[in-house]
Amino acid sequence: MFGLTENLINKKIVDEVAVISTKTESCIYSSSASLQNDILAIPSTITFLLNVFRYFHVEDVVQRCYEEGITIGSWKYRVYHVSSSSIYGVTSRKKKGIIINSLPYGILISTYTHPN
Repeated sequence: MFGLTENLINKKIVDEVAVISTKTESCIYSSSASLQNDILAIPSTITFLLNVFRYFHVEDVVQRCYEEGITIGSWKYRVYHVSSSSIYGVTSRKKKGIIINSLPYGILISTYTHPN
């Protein structure tokens, strides 16, 4: 889908990607079953991420993102950057990172592993 596998995963730029639809608030594409299961395991995570972009102009929403971080599966990401179009975070030991981008009809979630 969208050339994500060929351009991002096969070239080892990211480990996993998923696309969330703003209309259905569901995962419409995932490069791995584990990432999709992790995202769907906590439905409030999808709503939270969509709301960060929908209500970016509301300071409390952005502040909550910085304070609470993002949990997907067993990974807890500390958020270091939030803008109207992207969120960036890493795990506490900086082993994994996450980049979330706002798309016209959804969001793109990409995870990656820091090189040793």
